[in-house]
Amino acid sequence: MKQRLSKLLIFTIVFITVFSCLSPTASAMLSQHDIYKEYFKGKTISILGDSISTFVNVSNGSAAETTNSTIKDYKYHYRNGTGGVYLNDTWWMQAANSLGAEILVNNSYSGTRIFDSSYESPNVAYKTRAVNLHDNTGDNAGQTPDIIAIYMGINDIMHSKSNIGNANDINYNALIKKNNGTTKYATPKTTFEAYAITLDKIKNKYPDAEIYCFTTLTKYTTNTAVKEAISTFKSSLKILTDKFNCILVDVTSVSGVTSDANIYGRCIHDNLHPAKKGMSAISNAFLSAIYNNSKYIPSNIKKHSISYNLKNVIVNEGKLNTVLTGDSFKCSFSKLTYGDLSVTVTMNGNDITKSCYNDGKINIPSVNGNIKITAGLKYVSRELNNYRYEYKKNAIVSINEYENTENEAYVTSDGYYILENAVNLYYDKDWSVAVNIENITEHTTLLNSSYNNSNALIIDPVNKFAGIKDNACDIIYGIDLSGIKHDYIDEHTYKITNTYDSVKGKNEFNLYIDGNLVGAFNTRYNADGKKFSSTFNLDEKDIVFSQINSPENIIGIEDFTYIQIWSTSDLVNHIHTYDYPTEQAATCSNPRAIVTKCDCGKIHKEYYGKTLPHTAGSKWITVKKATANEQGKACIKCTVCEKTLKTKSLAQLKCKTPKLVSLKNTSSGLKITWEKTFGADYYRVYRKTKGNSWKYIGKTKSRSYNDTDVKNKNGKVYYYTVKAVNEAGKSGHNSAGLKLRRVISPTLKSVKNTTDGIKFKFASVNTADYYKIYRKEKNGDWEYIAATTKTSYLDKEVKKSYGDKFTYTVRAVDGKTQSSFKKGLSIRRSKSS
Repeated sequence: MKQRLSKLLIFTIVFITVFSCLSPTASAMLSQHDIYKEYFKGKTISILGDSISTFVNVSNGSAAETTNSTIKDYKYHYRNGTGGVYLNDTWWMQAANSLGAEILVNNSYSGTRIFDSSYESPNVAYKTRAVNLHDNTGDNAGQTPDIIAIYMGINDIMHSKSNIGNANDINYNALIKKNNGTTKYATPKTTFEAYAITLDKIKNKYPDAEIYCFTTLTKYTTNTAVKEAISTFKSSLKILTDKFNCILVDVTSVSGVTSDANIYGRCIHDNLHPAKKGMSAISNAFLSAIYNNSKYIPSNIKKHSISYNLKNVIVNEGKLNTVLTGDSFKCSFSKLTYGDLSVTVTMNGNDITKSCYNDGKINIPSVNGNIKITAGLKYVSRELNNYRYEYKKNAIVSINEYENTENEAYVTSDGYYILENAVNLYYDKDWSVAVNIENITEHTTLLNSSYNNSNALIIDPVNKFAGIKDNACDIIYGIDLSGIKHDYIDEHTYKITNTYDSVKGKNEFNLYIDGNLVGAFNTRYNADGKKFSSTFNLDEKDIVFSQINSPENIIGIEDFTYIQIWSTSDLVNHIHTYDYPTEQAATCSNPRAIVTKCDCGKIHKEYYGKTLPHTAGSKWITVKKATANEQGKACIKCTVCEKTLKTKSLAQLKCKTPKLVSLKNTSSGLKITWEKTFGADYYRVYRKTKGNSWKYIGKTKSRSYNDTDVKNKNGKVYYYTVKAVNEAGKSGHNSAGLKLRRVISPTLKSVKNTTDGIKFKFASVNTADYYKIYRKEKNGDWEYIAATTKTSYLDKEVKKSYGDKFTYTVRAVDGKTQSSFKKGLSIRRSKSS
């Protein structure tokens, strides 16, 4: 899978030399696309991604150890057949195969987030994963990628704890600090701060690589916040790619995957992960970005755009929007609804449809200009020999009059037309049924069902009525045909409509013959044709045409031409036709289900019975760790569906032992300080003398305590320590503590001018070995000027500083310990009198 870089350079030089010498015949043996693949031959691609880019034993497992050993234990989503995707169907393998490049490292992890303060590596990508895109094993250790593809973000967008942020708000100088060739990163607070760090790390580690950053696929959701986050992600990523000189792959906009349910269902297999068509869409967006930006494509190669104008169709391979001159272009379409495809292809403004389009597929061997593709559905006439319906539980048949399905009825050997599936016509909706029929010479059942003694649509030319028969009581509700001049032999179209008045809650049924209104169904008949004058409505009765298994239950007679059923309202883009039933076993989340699937990917489930009991796990799972600030939380979950079955609180933790910082003499006692302890409500301070036990002396919320009780205890040695306190109790303490001899501050007596300078006097401290004299001028800082064993000091240095103001103070020194000093005595220098 990998080539050494030196070998690659040698091969490239040899190839260029040999290729330039090929005869016209020899060069013609290579297709244009093969020639373009030579630009990427030996080039390597590494991926940094989430579950969308995973594949078993490529992005994890023992095979991964041959590329980058750090990804061995990663989680994956895709394996052979997941969502119809196999290895060569993944977006990155499609792209690599198309380019003729090789995959170096696939550092993708299912569940990846660019940033989340509650997540740890390796889920979070911006930490060490960003610099593990090279081969770190075997003979090829150190080989770096030529192209890096970064496909992440949807987990950040979907996760409630993620803070996406905005690239416009990033302070890059504070986030990424560079000094003398070294880089220090601040802790990110948003997804895009982490993404910026990711790009900076990759640029530093792999300076020669092309970096492609992917936006996310559109997601089918009603959650406005998610939609806005996807839009923000795209706009912010554009800002980052511009700043770090990377390339944006805008799969959100250019892939062709939209939130339209029909398109989305074909491209995405579980409302998140791409199916095969979705993978192709991503791959083509990637290839378009490479064709437009890669430094490996010579600058003299022309590029052509491909634009699309599509209606009710989808490009199966995604929308490739750029192609290189002379290269081939192929694509195929799927219809989002029923109808005949109408496709027009132009290149350089010329119509080339006939030469490149056939049966839903476009194949252009050599592109030499901009391409425009227009594809949609032709108008389809209703005058077709078919029966059309859509089965929906508790809903009207809903068919657009411009669309037709395959014939859903079949003819038996006895000449009967049989329905294969059940159809419901509901009386609280508008609907129409039309039958084209000839040779009506006797009582004819147009539509009939034995399902629950339900109703039938009939025409009886003998007794001169048409209507709806209630099979439960053999009553026909219909219209008198005796006044209709009609031959009942030639072909005629009978149309029965139901209009539902939602205000009055009543229905009106009308009969049309050959498009002409005959009248309303407002007469009641017995089965023998005897009329009753009473009017009727059938608000509580439905016509149900069920699966018919016997010749007695027929639709019309052998001479009828067609029957159509439709609603008066338009149908949405696609009619779901569910098929291929499979059984899904009951779980604790869902009862037993029969699962069917439409060819568009939409799944329908019918549930039966009850759910199974939950299976409780045997261990408590920590949901939230307890800290010194608050309680934690643990739960027991169902091992099948992971539903939380039990919860309990975890006790708040005690604070850590405070870290002692200093102990010093003050004018009023001994002062101890310590570092702030996380979670502490307040601190307890303890004191002792040598050989004695610790004694509690006071509490404080600050990080220091001045023990005034020892103010006058000159010469004594004291020990101090501290405990932090919160709701969980008292922390431990530093058992050694800090110790210091109490040395009191000398009392200041006088300061006066003398002929030789300024003389300063103070009281003695009985344990002092000597004294340290300090002076400051005006409002300046204290300056140590001398040491003395006496209780006075003559400062001769200021002898001639007449008019200047000076302040004096003193510290007592006992061994290695010195006292604090008092405020000081001030005097202005003058000549002594």
